[in-house]
Amino acid sequence: SMNQIKTGNFIKELRKEKGMTQEELAEKLSTYRRTVSRWETGRNLPDIDILLEMAELFNVELIEIIDGERKNNIDIKEKDGSITNLGEKYGRKKGN
Repeated sequence: SMNQIKTGNFIKELRKEKGMTQEELAEKLSTYRRTVSRWETGRNLPDIDILLEMAELFNVELIEIIDGERKNNIDIKEKDGSITNLGEKYGRKKGN
């Protein structure tokens, strides 16, 4: 299950890394500053559409936001049993 406080802290951390204010993030996600504030303090969680937008905006995986932490190597098992790095599979865009 999601740890709202941890997720909220992570959202705040990601926003600050981008040098954005709560106001600016709210604007990008078509919401209100107070809503962003509620996410960051863990009182509310963004819905899935916003979480997906956030993952794209901050260039992290959805699961990282949900777990509230970066995962350096996210590996997933392929159907044939081989291991694939999730970052490579789902476009951590190389070289741009």
